[in-house]
Amino acid sequence: TINSIGSCIYAEANYGIAVEDGDETINVINGAELNLVSNQSAPISAKQGILIDGSTVTATTNASSHHALYAYEGGIEINNSTVKAYAESSSNAAVWADTSIKITGESDVTATGGYGIYAGGDVSITGSKVTATGADGNASSIGIYSDMGNVTIEGGTVTATSGIVAAEGTGSFANSSGIYSYGLTITSGEVTAVGKLAVDEGEDSDSYSYGIEAYSEVVIENATVYARGDQANDSAGIY
Repeated sequence: TINSIGSCIYAEANYGIAVEDGDETINVINGAELNLVSNQSAPISAKQGILIDGSTVTATTNASSHHALYAYEGGIEINNSTVKAYAESSSNAAVWADTSIKITGESDVTATGGYGIYAGGDVSITGSKVTATGADGNASSIGIYSDMGNVTIEGGTVTATSGIVAAEGTGSFANSSGIYSYGLTITSGEVTAVGKLAVDEGEDSDSYSYGIEAYSEVVIENATVYARGDQANDSAGIY
C-alpha cells in the first residue's frame, strides 16, 4: 500500500506511482496534493484500488497505450476531492477501474480521454461535479462508460460528452455516446449527456450517436436532464 497523507508532490517522469502485487492499494488522503505527469505509463495505477479523499490530484499520461488513473483489478473512490485526469491516447480512459467507481462528497472531477470515465461495473456519483469527455478520432468515444453495470447519479452536476468517431473497416461500427450503461438512475441534480458525430465510411459499416445509451431500465426523478445525439445512421437523445 502507498499512502500520500497531507503531502505536496509534483513529478514528471517516464513512469508514475504503481502498486502491482497482492491486495495493495494507493491512498491519497488528508489534504495531499499530487501533480503527476507520466510519459510511458499510467501516472497512478494500483492492482486492487485507488482512494482519493480530501485531496487534490492531477494525473496526465502522454503514453499511447495507458490510462491516467488505473485500478486494473479493483475500484476507484473519490471523496471530497478535486481530480483532473487526462489521457492523450484516444484508445484509453482518463479514469479506469476494472470494478466500480464512486464519486462523493462534493468532489470536482474532470476526466478527458478516449473514454472520460470507464468502469467494468457500476459508476456512482453523489453530490459532485463531474465533467467526463471522450476524445475525437477513434471508432468509439464515450464520456461515462459503465460496461457491465449501472450508472447512478444523485445530486450535483454531471456533464458527459463523447467525441467525433468514424468506422472505416468493412463491417465496423462507430459509437459516440455521452453515457453508456446497462441501467441508469438519476434521482436529482443536473445531467447533460451529448453524443457527437459518428461517421461510417467502410463497407457494411454502421454508426450510432446517443446522448444516453442504456440497455435496461432508465429512471429519472426530480432531476434536470439534457440528452442529445448527433448525426449518425442511428441517433437519439435517450436510447
